[in-house]
Amino acid sequence: MVRIFSYLFLLVFAGCQSAPEVQPLGSQVASQYKAEEIMVVRGPEFSIGGGTFGKSERAFLAEQFEAAISDQLPDELRYSLIGQKPARVTIELDRVSIATSAGRKLNGDSSTIASNITIMDMETNQVIAQSYVGAIDEGARNNTTINGVPVGAIASFVENRNSGASSTRIIKIRDAYLRELRKWFR
Repeated sequence: MVRIFSYLFLLVFAGCQSAPEVQPLGSQVASQYKAEEIMVVRGPEFSIGGGTFGKSERAFLAEQFEAAISDQLPDELRYSLIGQKPARVTIELDRVSIATSAGRKLNGDSSTIASNITIMDMETNQVIAQSYVGAIDEGARNNTTINGVPVGAIASFVENRNSGASSTRIIKIRDAYLRELRKWFR
């Protein structure tokens, strides 16, 4: 009987644990290394996310995001990793889900990015730092009704319409992702 209670206690205790918080990289590492080589790759379990609209459009948008982040990363890392030792920075995309134009306007769909980042010393091939970094660009969702009229849905549609262009959606989620990267590099 005591054994059953100990298993139950361990089960409950394990269920109370929270997800690990992303720890900053630390200025000591950032001041020692510079990004000599930068790679953006798709992980083994890469997915473009689900949704009710346009899986092929999501795949195209995911490719556009990869290109946008690959173009922006060298400049971003030049100011984040300011040291002299050469490092290889690998961003392994785990999940990229860019809201489609229709999904953004009609449902207030959000764009999300999740990735594993690894910084490796190029001289010793040792992993210096590793973290899971993600970002979200939420679409507006307003459920306000006045006398049964969904005015919130109309307001959300108008607000989401401004971010309906594919280039705008890519830029917004790229910028959100870069903000999270900057937080990690500090």
